[in-house]
Amino acid sequence: MSRETIKILYFRDTDKLCGPGKTIINTFRTIDKGRFSIVLSSGVADGRTQNPFLEHAKEAGMIVEPVIMKGFFDIRAIFRLAAIMRKHRIQILQTHDPQTRRIGVFAAWLAGVPHIASLHGWIQNRFKQKLGVRLDQFLIRFSRGVIVMSETMKKQVVSMGVPGSKIVVLHNAILLEDYPTMTFTQKVREEYGIGKDEKVVAIIGRLSAEKGLDVFIEMASRISRDYQKVKFLIVGDGPLLSECMRKVADLELQGRVIFTGHRNDINDIYGAIDVLAITSFTEGLPNVLLEAFANGKPVVATKVGGIPEIVSHGTNGFLVEPGGIGELVHHVVRLLDNKNLAVEMGQNGRKTVEERLNFWDRTSKLEKVYESIAMGRS
Repeated sequence: MSRETIKILYFRDTDKLCGPGKTIINTFRTIDKGRFSIVLSSGVADGRTQNPFLEHAKEAGMIVEPVIMKGFFDIRAIFRLAAIMRKHRIQILQTHDPQTRRIGVFAAWLAGVPHIASLHGWIQNRFKQKLGVRLDQFLIRFSRGVIVMSETMKKQVVSMGVPGSKIVVLHNAILLEDYPTMTFTQKVREEYGIGKDEKVVAIIGRLSAEKGLDVFIEMASRISRDYQKVKFLIVGDGPLLSECMRKVADLELQGRVIFTGHRNDINDIYGAIDVLAITSFTEGLPNVLLEAFANGKPVVATKVGGIPEIVSHGTNGFLVEPGGIGELVHHVVRLLDNKNLAVEMGQNGRKTVEERLNFWDRTSKLEKVYESIAMGRS
């Protein structure tokens, strides 16, 4: 086989460094650069130049190419993306969300480049999102390969008519050198006036309907009735911020529930907390779960998406049914009351990452996918 460098274009429509964005940048950091070259594109509004996601990528050393995109389906963006592929002599296009798939499938055909669809989960809170997901589920059938985050998602994609031979399961992973073990820091606690003797339970992620934030707030209300020395962090930003703040006020939880907004110092957040709660109704495989494990923090999470493939109930965390507030309260309180149990689960979570979810191993598997596609095989 020729040792010519395989040139890949990643296309994701976001301006935030979220979980999939971290996966993209860490793939670039760990890939064999003598064998593979990655260019990153992201959609930007006409006249807007700032994109924090692309800025983070540039700081990591990536070549970035913004693509002006307007509305649900921008025909001109197809030609812009095809021109970028020709400019960099791209051999594989990999899209990372439904928005970029609507453009990427046609641009790849126009440029004569094979397309890989990378699926991180689907959000269907609004009609427009539901329409986009239905279209996406149709478009992925035209991909040369489909990368999914979990075995659960693979089954879902097969049920849509995509041949199993096209699908590769690559669990999200952690670049361990970015995460010191068993962190504990007072920085965030001091910032928000949290006492050294207080426990902290957090939820981390986009504040949107699928994350089950009302469940988290109700859990905080119930635990607060009997536990005075517990604080609850809601870390992130999103469309439900105002609604969540109203619910906290209605339940008279001001001072007990703290909204931090979006934070870039995520390790300091993990260093301040005792338990991570994931109350989502739908997920792919959330990076926050792996980050908590890498930081030696126990997790209570819902049985959705790929979470049960990583969380072993009673060993490295607890699993609950979506919307199961009683279960959630019970297991969070167990971890707050039993420090030894919390530490043991945190240690087991770290082992899970070290043994099963090392990013270098993930990239090695991904390289084989690229080589296969470049050689003309699915």
